[in-house]
Amino acid sequence: DFRRVCFLCLLLDMAVYVMGIPSQLKVAACLPVGSPPYVQQQIIEGVEKGYLHTGFEVELWTQVYLELASITAHKNSSELVQLVGTEPPELISMKLEDIVLALKNSSIDIGFCGLYQKPDLENLFDFA
Repeated sequence: DFRRVCFLCLLLDMAVYVMGIPSQLKVAACLPVGSPPYVQQQIIEGVEKGYLHTGFEVELWTQVYLELASITAHKNSSELVQLVGTEPPELISMKLEDIVLALKNSSIDIGFCGLYQKPDLENLFDFA
């Protein structure tokens, strides 16, 4: 029965979100120095680490991740769910030069630090 299958799929989706699968994506930002207003740390009392990552790129990444997680959950692909997870990845703190190198050698998946298209980076990355 179609309704029974749909109900089971809904239960499976809910179970995945309740379990909380950590993301396997490796995401780096130039912290702690940052690149305001794109990436910065805001010190906050009562937060587990003592600070929050803020800035335009952090906010943009958060929205992109939420959309990616939502799309992934509806694809019914356990491989994708394991990669993307149901919890956003922890930001890895790196210097700008290390982010560029890590992106180049694929040791991170995403890196941000106010990077923009400029001649010295055009040879390394496709900005299209």
